[in-house]
Amino acid sequence: MPLAAILLSHLPTQCCAKDLPISAIGNAVDFIAGRGFSLAVSVGASHWDYVLFAAIERRVPVHLVVVRKEIPVWKEWQITPVSCEIVETAEQRDKRILEKADAIFPIWIRPKGRLAAILAATSSEKTIDKRFDCSAYRFSVSLKYPPFVYSSQLTSAPDSYLWHWTRSSVGKWNDETPQEFCRDVLTSPIYPRNAFATLKRIVQTRILRGCGERIVNRVPVVSWTQNHPAKNETMLQWRTGKHRMNFEPYAIGLPRESFAARGGTPVVYGGKPDWNTMRKDAVWTQENEWRKRGDFTLDDDVLNEMITIVYQNEEIESMRKVFAGKIIPFCAE
Repeated sequence: MPLAAILLSHLPTQCCAKDLPISAIGNAVDFIAGRGFSLAVSVGASHWDYVLFAAIERRVPVHLVVVRKEIPVWKEWQITPVSCEIVETAEQRDKRILEKADAIFPIWIRPKGRLAAILAATSSEKTIDKRFDCSAYRFSVSLKYPPFVYSSQLTSAPDSYLWHWTRSSVGKWNDETPQEFCRDVLTSPIYPRNAFATLKRIVQTRILRGCGERIVNRVPVVSWTQNHPAKNETMLQWRTGKHRMNFEPYAIGLPRESFAARGGTPVVYGGKPDWNTMRKDAVWTQENEWRKRGDFTLDDDVLNEMITIVYQNEEIESMRKVFAGKIIPFCAE
């Protein structure tokens, strides 16, 4: 059985089905499936995951080349490939996939990226079929927000509340499978894990998942701030190094005493390093943070007291479908 490879460079973080390279993935896999190819592919990076999902969905046999550090991700997919090779680096992965393939189908290749260089050095004996090539396509999603003009409802929000801000998820949510994430990206006309979708997910599932990133011993915690939402510029800033917002203008609010009654506590700035402490000179001390260890359940009492913040008035109607309580627009009309 001849072996094909479908190639994409690293994609922007908020792709969706309206983007030409994403729609081209399904078209390319349909094409090779109809001609009896199997597919050389990888796992663990979104551009490879989308191709892998499209192949599995169409029952195309796959030959995996996996970077060693991505083995846990491969196991999460729970698939049995025709063959699997383990390599040490992403560059070795890409080179090996091109070496294995009889026919190569570029879709979206950055002109000065690693794949472009590897492809240029590929043997002339390989078939490079460019019928699906849309490398000239430019993604248009902006991850930044214009200057904020606060709504009157936001400025009059209660001072006694704590606020949990959220943002778009880079990749799947913690409690879903990679297949669910890939399916939604390949079929949705907007990025399906944006900040608004994430806020609605929190309310619908009635749980805030703890995260251990940058926490001592990676203990999972749920973090809130006591800063008023109209006086909280440090939370809603662009993170240049991460190419994303620190947080976006979507949040839930809860009375301080309700969070404390459920195990929440103010962060201690200084003292022995622990899940609820930070250094005195930490850059984020101005957040006036509170934390709870583990997950946080939105029980009936929490939902009755809770306030949600959405970015714009036009999102309130959609939010009401999942939340019957008070909803505040962040921005003025």
